[in-house]
Amino acid sequence: MLFRSLYVGIIHDITEQQTTERRLRALQDELLQVSRLSSMGQMASALAHELNQPLTAIVTYMQSARRMLRKGDEASVARASDAVDRTAEQALRAGEIIRRLRDFVASGDTDKLEVPIDVIVTESVALARISNKFGTTKVVLEIGETANVVVDKVQIQQIGRAHV
Repeated sequence: MLFRSLYVGIIHDITEQQTTERRLRALQDELLQVSRLSSMGQMASALAHELNQPLTAIVTYMQSARRMLRKGDEASVARASDAVDRTAEQALRAGEIIRRLRDFVASGDTDKLEVPIDVIVTESVALARISNKFGTTKVVLEIGETANVVVDKVQIQQIGRAHV
């Protein structure tokens, strides 16, 4: 019995498969880039919306302070001083919004604190009054027993201002 070695070779051209895989990877990279740009656009839109409220309040307070200072009487100067203080608070609030948004983007969560609900309601109504959302409507708050809630206070205030 004679044994011979027999070799069989199969050649398969994978050039087309490699080209298709390269094109697929390129398309996936493009899709990822478009997704990033879309996310950046959404972030910019959210940031603009969130910052618009304290910036509007800052402008309103400063315009009021200017008018009061022009009057020059002692009571008007005192009210102008109060408006400047409130302007500073709104500027700090704008900075806080940016910090919270940055933290949310980094970790996907925001700071939540236990806050009395009456404080949230009172502050939200005060913020709505700043931008004159009530017009000529008189708002009277009668808050009875209160409870604490765990919330992101800045987000609740923003919602209150946007919808009042």
